[in-house]
Amino acid sequence: VWGLLYIHMSAAFALGAFCHPYWGFWLIQHMPNEDGTQLTLSYTGSRLWHILNFGELYHVEHHDFPRIPWTRLHRCAEIAPEFYKSLAGRKSI
Repeated sequence: VWGLLYIHMSAAFALGAFCHPYWGFWLIQHMPNEDGTQLTLSYTGSRLWHILNFGELYHVEHHDFPRIPWTRLHRCAEIAPEFYKSLAGRKSI
């Protein structure tokens, strides 16, 4: 058992699974807001920054509609602002 765990963990570290900066970004997105009522956060910022992150910043929208392609997630907040404007979020670049 310990040998299999060692091989698995070695492969994970070698491939960057636990050391990649996006791992920290994933953790930050899934931290609840201050009062604990919202379990994910979306980020606002420039359209270019959203494109460079492949739509990852529209995180609440992604959890609401996981089958919508990342290129169209920004439309969720445009179509239904009453559901997204009042949510907690973070300002990005």
